[in-house]
Amino acid sequence: MDHPLNPSIPFPPSRGEGDAPSRIRGAAAEVVVSVTVECKRCGKTAEGPDRVPYPGELGRQIREGVCASCWAEWERMEVMVINELKLNFMDPQSMEVLAAHMRDFFSLQPPDAGSSTGTS
Repeated sequence: MDHPLNPSIPFPPSRGEGDAPSRIRGAAAEVVVSVTVECKRCGKTAEGPDRVPYPGELGRQIREGVCASCWAEWERMEVMVINELKLNFMDPQSMEVLAAHMRDFFSLQPPDAGSSTGTS
């Protein structure tokens, strides 16, 4: 079938109701593994988030040291931080500001603070 506005563009075939969009159908499935963590925020031993909730090293720290309950609490707080500080994610500094607030909320080490090889 041709595109209704431009016949030179092929129109995708209609999908059945149960078909997933192609962007999902072709995507690699994320493996979800339940982890038990000792939460740095609340101190309880509980199940962590069901996925890596943030990219990079900060995401790894959260996945390994924050319980799902505290992560959900952060998700509510995150909205308030974004709105209160009027963060604009077209500005790269806004992500850094949000990450700093996230580290503070969870009492996580900044990226360079934990990289020394000596013990303190």
